[in-house]
Amino acid sequence: PSIRSIGEAFVALIETSFDGNLASAIDVLVRLATAQMRSGETHFAGVTYLNLANLLRAQGDSVRSLEAADEAIDLLESSSAGPEVASALVARGWALAQSTGIEAASEAISAANRWITPGLRWEITLESAEIETLYGSRERASDHIADIERAREESPWATSQIDATRAQYELRLGNFTVAETLLAGIPISSPSSSTAHKAHVLALRAHLLVAAHSAEGPDAVAAAIRQARNQGAGFWLTYGEVLQAVAGSGDEMRRLVRASSHKHLAALSAMAELTMPHLESFSAAEMSAIGA
Repeated sequence: PSIRSIGEAFVALIETSFDGNLASAIDVLVRLATAQMRSGETHFAGVTYLNLANLLRAQGDSVRSLEAADEAIDLLESSSAGPEVASALVARGWALAQSTGIEAASEAISAANRWITPGLRWEITLESAEIETLYGSRERASDHIADIERAREESPWATSQIDATRAQYELRLGNFTVAETLLAGIPISSPSSSTAHKAHVLALRAHLLVAAHSAEGPDAVAAAIRQARNQGAGFWLTYGEVLQAVAGSGDEMRRLVRASSHKHLAALSAMAELTMPHLESFSAAEMSAIGA
């Protein structure tokens, strides 16, 4: 691959943390991975597939994200790239959490821990905390949250991602004041280490306002949905759509549950505290659909 194509991929990745279009970035990385495979650069192709898995996860395409993560694992294992294998296993865990559930994801995360080096431990812990906060138990998430606070000193450039993860966790606990303080301090219009970072933070700010029954909630949800839709960040678009239903009437919630795919129901689990007021009007079949 040419230096230009590698630079184009790097710029595309950085831009996706705020306003960069995910579909365009995915196209750039697919072309780069194809060229790397053609020239026998299997290690670099593995890294590209790892980045591709993360982009596809933010796009909400768990099937293709899992395929890219598995391709990355195969290529990186063959080049004995331990730290990158750990990251690829975490990407596999994300895809499985989105499509199947936390149990399958936990197996991939456990495998990742066997590959990590001390310098990579914070990244794996942070990703694990995000997965557990969204899909798993508060107890396991709490353990990871305590660990990532120690990572703040080692990796100051990841502060925004750490604060976003902490805010998601505090929202789940109902600690709205703490979440508000964390979210207010996160910049959203500059590069970040996390794909679709801006869409993520806008979704969490909307979640906070809806949870606090703020009059600003509907506008915040609309802004979060608009950002996710414009960027093609399907994961956060789904999150916004669920927030919109939760903030609406019981009828809107019921329509969502009846029509929803696994991804919508998974997003519902991440905001379980907001769904509780609606549950008493649900039928037995609807309660079963959301696992309540």
